[in-house]
Amino acid sequence: MHTYGAYCGLDCDACPARTAHVADDLVKLEELARQAREEWGMAEATPDTVRCVGCYGDPPDPLLSYCFECGVRACARERGLPTCAECPEYVCEQLKKIIEAYPEAGRNLEARRAKG
Repeated sequence: MHTYGAYCGLDCDACPARTAHVADDLVKLEELARQAREEWGMAEATPDTVRCVGCYGDPPDPLLSYCFECGVRACARERGLPTCAECPEYVCEQLKKIIEAYPEAGRNLEARRAKG
């Protein structure tokens, strides 16, 4: 089970943007910015814009640009849930897409539900 996760069950401790930010690893942050520009089409990506404190951060904490737009994050925050595992509508369509792409997120949420 993750120790610093996201609402959707992703493990923020394993995220290169979070680990590079926490370590202030400028080489890794530049590598991530290059990857964002070249592979993800984020033309404006810089080492500062790929920094991320994790899903539970709030401005002015740095979050990857997508995280600010994430519908799952917005929904869980609006409902005041610590994770999607506590949601009465678990597993919704938005979350299902994340779990399909990242099965570990689903396993993390299921483990949390089992502790329940």
